[in-house]
Amino acid sequence: MENSRASLIDTSFNKLEKFDGEYFLIWKRKVTLNLQLVDVDHVLIEDEPTIPEGGTADAIVAALVKQSKWKRENSIYKLLILNSMEDSMAESYSKKVKAKEIWDYLDKLYKDDENRSKIFIVEKYHKWLFEDEMTMLPQVKEFLKLCQKLDDEKMPLVDKFLVGGIVSKLSAGWSNFYARMHRKKLDISLEDLLQEIHVEDEM
Repeated sequence: MENSRASLIDTSFNKLEKFDGEYFLIWKRKVTLNLQLVDVDHVLIEDEPTIPEGGTADAIVAALVKQSKWKRENSIYKLLILNSMEDSMAESYSKKVKAKEIWDYLDKLYKDDENRSKIFIVEKYHKWLFEDEMTMLPQVKEFLKLCQKLDDEKMPLVDKFLVGGIVSKLSAGWSNFYARMHRKKLDISLEDLLQEIHVEDEM
């Protein structure tokens, strides 16, 4: 069981983008889903088991086992949350004992984040411009990450719109490429556009 859990943690959490103060709700949804997979999310809704006073020896032993399990899984949950944050943020939350304390504090701090996040992403999408001084394909991939955040906020963009958005934001040095794409009436898949940009970068 522990080996299986460790494998899930390794494969799922290593893919998460670390939280840096932006897009809290997106990050929280992804972290929560991953924590459900490794079966430690119950520590958010279950209080730490206590040892009954005046109970039988068997009852005390059973309570100690439950308490030990809860503490271990709370530690796992807390560690995974902290490891999913940028180091500077994680350090400020590391002194909190319970994972639930971290979630409650983040919820309070970012309770209005959903609307701010959507507005921020949309504004960033509209203001995005590619730079001539940098290779184009890595810039396009960063832009597509931003577009994925729109999708995460339930504002998805179809591929045709993504293609048009990328081409319209190309820098002045890509004017010939821009004209070529418009002669094709932007009738090209996103995958083919990325390939063409890659070829153009190599020229």
